[in-house]
Amino acid sequence: MIAAAVDGTLLAASAAAARLLGYRSPAALIATAGHVGAVFVPPRARETVRLFGDEWGISDFRFDAALRHRAGRQIAATVTVRLLPDARSPVGGAEIVLVPKRGRRARRRRRPG
Repeated sequence: MIAAAVDGTLLAASAAAARLLGYRSPAALIATAGHVGAVFVPPRARETVRLFGDEWGISDFRFDAALRHRAGRQIAATVTVRLLPDARSPVGGAEIVLVPKRGRRARRRRRPG
């Protein structure tokens, strides 16, 4: 999970999100990447968030995107976004959950069945 301000500045990150993106810690992810735009390839996700939130008024949505690993490789993921209001605006920030697609398939295969 990562949290971002309305301008895309990274505010917080979980240890799992940092590891997924190739960083040793959440602090390293925030200090190095600094912006949501640095996480997605290409910045198509930014346009998706703008359309859903600003134009259509939807606050919770999911889409597929490519994430940028620190080493330069791409990671296919499902991204769930929850837009968070603040006192001044209906969209004051976002909570973003990143789920690598390979991880979900691997978990499914391990289930007894």
